Amino acid sequence: MKKRLIIILISVTVLLTLSIDYGWRIFGFDACSSSIPSVTEIKVEDNTVNLRGTTYYSADHFVGHITEIKDKTLYVGMRYQLFTIFHGGGSFNINISLKNVDIDKIYIKGKSSSELIWEKENKKE
Repeated sequence: MKKRLIIILISVTVLLTLSIDYGWRIFGFDACSSSIPSVTEIKVEDNTVNLRGTTYYSADHFVGHITEIKDKTLYVGMRYQLFTIFHGGGSFNINISLKNVDIDKIYIKGKSSSELIWEKENKKE
């Protein structure tokens, strides 16, 4: 009986930890961090976008990102957490595959804000 209780407690702890670190993706942009990070490098190539940067807050850890493409605009949502055991540091290096989709703009999007970080030069209408 005692052994079963310990196994159940360990299982619940592991599931809770994983849901805190990865479960936020279920809620989309509403679960993304509201603060816009400092993007220091943006590379847009044929089928990929690379974003590098860091958060403004030294204690935050980059957990992950989500993306959405709508009307030739790429929206990137990022998640930072104060406490995490699987991720380290506040800097990020994100590679996004575009899969033959042409984009004209890139926004960083959070729960309550969004910011244009890149716009295509010489757009062909």
